[in-house]
Amino acid sequence: MITVSSQYVYTTVFNHLKNGGRQSAVPHANGIGSKCLYRGPDGAKCFIGLLIPDDKFEHEWDNGKSALDLVHEGKIIVEGKNKDRSGYFLKRMQQMHDAEENWDTNSGEFIAWKELKEWAKYYNVQVDNC
Repeated sequence: MITVSSQYVYTTVFNHLKNGGRQSAVPHANGIGSKCLYRGPDGAKCFIGLLIPDDKFEHEWDNGKSALDLVHEGKIIVEGKNKDRSGYFLKRMQQMHDAEENWDTNSGEFIAWKELKEWAKYYNVQVDNC
């Protein structure tokens, strides 16, 4: 079991991106687009993968387990007053990571900073100190 708060999630993701974090993805087998992974073959980790210690990670999660699935199964526990809403914050962070339009295709850098901050504020996460 992994216990996190929405604030911890946002701060971890923000710092990861500021330090050059990249999308954890591999090309789809059909050659169109990419498939995001909690753990990429090159050592990259998605926004939710960052929260999962190596000894707690299960590789089968990369075969269709969403962050919200992990919350509902008790694999990730979200601290706070409204745990269901916090679980949806994790889901939203995962969707932001997985959306190809949030990444610059040339540099691989994350470019959806405004949306990241807007969603954090929507879920009552403090963004000013990041």
